[in-house]
Amino acid sequence: DRIKDLMNPFQKGIYYDPDMKGSYSIKKVFPVMVPNNPYVKLGINNGADASRTYLELTEGRFKGDPTAARKNLLDYCRTDTLAMVEIMENLWELME
Repeated sequence: DRIKDLMNPFQKGIYYDPDMKGSYSIKKVFPVMVPNNPYVKLGINNGADASRTYLELTEGRFKGDPTAARKNLLDYCRTDTLAMVEIMENLWELME
């Protein structure tokens, strides 16, 4: 009961901005609600690269520095979590 899907306000049209281009993706919503986009500075900055890197690391197929890749994955996950928190905080402010 304590877990809420953060996509709902966007999917239901409670909050919409044309710059989201009809997407509810965190990568479309976050830059609209929080202008400072930290993803551009990351070594891994999208879900496809994160998934592929994780799979290659766990299967022993990764070509490159696994320590750096692990750090990049943690940075990406940390940023995703921070983005969701900041989106939620912005939604709360709008509801006040």
